[in-house]
Amino acid sequence: ELEDGTIVKGESEITKRTQNVPIKRVFIEPSNVYPLDEAVNAIREADAIVFGPGSLYTSIIPNLLVDDIARHIEDSGAVKIYVSNIMTQPGETIGYSVCDHIDAIHKYCRKRIINYVIANDGKIPRWLYGKYIEEGAQEVNIDRNNILKENIKLVEDNLVYVHNNLVRHNTNKLARLIIDIVLNERISKDKKRTLEYYYLNERLKERRI
Repeated sequence: ELEDGTIVKGESEITKRTQNVPIKRVFIEPSNVYPLDEAVNAIREADAIVFGPGSLYTSIIPNLLVDDIARHIEDSGAVKIYVSNIMTQPGETIGYSVCDHIDAIHKYCRKRIINYVIANDGKIPRWLYGKYIEEGAQEVNIDRNNILKENIKLVEDNLVYVHNNLVRHNTNKLARLIIDIVLNERISKDKKRTLEYYYLNERLKERRI
């Protein structure tokens, strides 16, 4: 549902729309959709729950609309990480900052759950950035002060990877950042396994993840 009351049905139709009316809310039909036991168990056993990267309203948030999924994530002791998109998405997130993305996620939760955000601070090639501007997209602004006010830890790195004339995340760098966050969190919470986590971290470094 858009801010003007218009209802847009279908994932592909949301991204196809050309008007700049902001999205008010998203919902699923039928609304009584229940999660698989495997999904719930995975959430309960997770060391980390990672949101994104991906389309905010058509890929990330719909997962939170499945009955009890948001509640299980909220109750989980896992560290919650949001990986910010590098570019805004026409039809969904025009003008959105990093914090705007996080606020949209929290709208579908009972409480604010994100502990970390990973954001790109690298430069996009000028020739490619111009193409995105023509399509109505722009870089997602890292509103650092707002992120800190939310008591969210910000991790920045150059994550730009160009593939087939598209801006993508450097998956190797992103994996390394996520692993570092998880290991640091586990070490701080589980002092008895410090050596085990340290050994795992060194092995991962050797593999150059």
